[in-house]
Amino acid sequence: MNKEISLKKLWKVFATNWWRLAIVALVAMLIAGAFTILLIPKKYSSSVTFYIINQSAASDYTTSALLSATEQLANDYSNIITSDIFLVPMREALMEQDIDYGTAALRSMISSSFKETSSVMTVKVTCEKPEHAFEIAKYIVTNAPATVKEVTKKTMFEKEQVDLYREALMKLESKLDESDLATIKAINDSLIANSRASDCLEAVNYPVLDNNADSPSVVRNVAIAGLAAVLVLYLYYLIRYIFSAIIVNEEDIKGVTNVPIIGVIPSWEQE
Repeated sequence: MNKEISLKKLWKVFATNWWRLAIVALVAMLIAGAFTILLIPKKYSSSVTFYIINQSAASDYTTSALLSATEQLANDYSNIITSDIFLVPMREALMEQDIDYGTAALRSMISSSFKETSSVMTVKVTCEKPEHAFEIAKYIVTNAPATVKEVTKKTMFEKEQVDLYREALMKLESKLDESDLATIKAINDSLIANSRASDCLEAVNYPVLDNNADSPSVVRNVAIAGLAAVLVLYLYYLIRYIFSAIIVNEEDIKGVTNVPIIGVIPSWEQE
């Protein structure tokens, strides 16, 4: 049996059962709202925004190459911030404020995002307690630049010191005495003492304490529940209508047979 589904039939299913759909949608929305408010924990967030300093960018970099390199740095820095080398000291510092989370829990609270058209990275902390999210974000904005700098540091030397180092090394070709060794050692110690790491991150937005919950969204959950309930119930009535064997009018007969219709018995019910 083949039945064609027209817009008229779709509308007929809705028009016949609209009040049932409305009741089910209302009940589903009330249940979803109560469940969201009473059973789903509220989550609060605090964010910090960093500007990524790309020290390796050359003047002849194309825009796409520069953005690609910056995106790679953002991924690296994000992984460093969520690694144990950063989270273990963070946990110890938080415990001094009676905030006790394991490194795995801290890692799950921290997320980062990067805009492809800029050099800005946002680190977001989400927690069930707004003051805890704020304190974690404060630790990140204070300590993340130094940790990233230490992990990714590049030693840079002054040109004059490098020249002196080379001159002392050249003397080794002819003669090596205590004076040369002392000179080499002194220059080496000076280079190490004056070596510096490149700054990688600079905070441009600082975290704030926000007592407004980010999630869950009561409006969104209620809307989804109501729409899903209407859709499921409507599909149920539509399928039941399609496979129904009850013949009500001439159109129903045409839907099940190609036999010509000679006539239709009139209805004697008074309107």
